[in-house]
Amino acid sequence: MKTYNIFNFDHRYKTPQEIITDSFKIIITAQHCSNLSKLSKNSSYTFTLDHNFTPVVIDNPAEEGEFVITAIVEIDEEKLDKSFLYPEELERGYIYDVTLVLSFLTGRRVYLENEMDRYSNKFYIDGPVTINSLLFRQITISNIKKIADYGLDTQFFNTVQSYSINDLLSLTSYCNSSLDKLFTGWAKQNKKTKFENQKYLNSLRDSAYESVLKSLASKVKVIFLKLLFDSNIENRITEDIKARIRIDTSPSALYKLKEFLKFYSLYPEEDSDENNEKLKWLNRIRNSVAHSGDLPRDNQISWMTRSEITTNITFLMLSIIQWYFAYVILEIKNHRLDETQNEIKNYFITGKFRNKDIFNETYNEYMNRIIDDWTDNHKL
Repeated sequence: MKTYNIFNFDHRYKTPQEIITDSFKIIITAQHCSNLSKLSKNSSYTFTLDHNFTPVVIDNPAEEGEFVITAIVEIDEEKLDKSFLYPEELERGYIYDVTLVLSFLTGRRVYLENEMDRYSNKFYIDGPVTINSLLFRQITISNIKKIADYGLDTQFFNTVQSYSINDLLSLTSYCNSSLDKLFTGWAKQNKKTKFENQKYLNSLRDSAYESVLKSLASKVKVIFLKLLFDSNIENRITEDIKARIRIDTSPSALYKLKEFLKFYSLYPEEDSDENNEKLKWLNRIRNSVAHSGDLPRDNQISWMTRSEITTNITFLMLSIIQWYFAYVILEIKNHRLDETQNEIKNYFITGKFRNKDIFNETYNEYMNRIIDDWTDNHKL
C-alpha cells in the first residue's frame, strides 16, 4: 500500500473518517477536518434568522485561504499502478485519476504535493453534487475506466480545468468543446448522424443541385460573356462557383444536441417554437465563441446584456456536462443531480435557470429579488 497527502480536498467532514471504495481508501483525521477552515472561500450570502428570529441576509466576503493537507489517500499500487485518464503520461499513476475525480465532484482542484509548485490555483466553482456521507463511497474503478473507454478522458480533464478559469470566453470555449464531444459521440453511438430517410433526402438534394448548377452556369455565361474571352477561364470560374454550392442533408449539430438532451430528459418532451428559440440561443453562443472568439453580435441587445446571457448559458452548458459525467458515466446517485436535471429542462420551458430569468434579469436584479423575498416572506 502507498499513501499520498492530498491538498485542497473539500470533503466537508467535521469528524475523522475512513472512506473505503473498491480501489482506494480516504483517511481523514481530526487535523484534516480542522484544515478545511483554512481553504479559500468565494464570496457568498447566508440567508438566516437573527436573534429576534427576523430574516436577514449576511454578505460573506471572499477569503484567499491557503493550501493545506485535508486527507490521505491509500492505494494498492501493486494492483493499480497505471492511470486510465492520463494514458500518455507514463509517470502518472492511478492516484492522479482519483484526485481528478475528487476535483470534479467537489469543485476544487485537488493536488498532490508534487503538483503544488506547478499549479496551485485556488479559484473554484460549485461541484455537481451535494457532499454527503455516501458520495465518495460511490466512486468505482469501473466507472473511472468508463471515462477513458468512452474516449472522454480529455473532456473530463478539461471540465475540471474549467473550474479554475475566471474568464468568460475561456470558460465558454472549454464548455463548447466538451459539450460538442458529448453529444456528437452520443449521436454516433445511437445512430443519430443520419436521418432515417437519408437516401431519399440525398436524391432530392442531387436533383436540386443539378438544377441549380445548370441555372448558374447559364447566368454566369451571360454575365461574364463580354469579359471572358478564354473558354478555359470561363469554365474555371463556373467550377469555382459550383464547388461552393452544397446542400447538407445530414443532421445538424443543433438537431443532434436536441436529440441528446431529449434522450436524457434534459429537454421537454413536447417541443415548441419557444423551446427551440432557447435551444438556438445556446447554439448561437457556441458558434459565436467557437468561430469568432467573441460574444454573439446583436444590435438590439447591449453588450452588457449579451455578456450576462452568455455567462448564464455557459453555466447551463457546464451543468449539462457535469450532470452527464456525474450521473451517466460515474453513476453517482445524488439528489442535487435530480435538481439539476429539472433546472436544465426548465430553462427550455421558461427561460429561467436556477430561478434566474436569463433573458430579462440582470444578476443584481436577481439577487435583490431573492433577498427581498427572504426578508419579506420568511418572517415568523
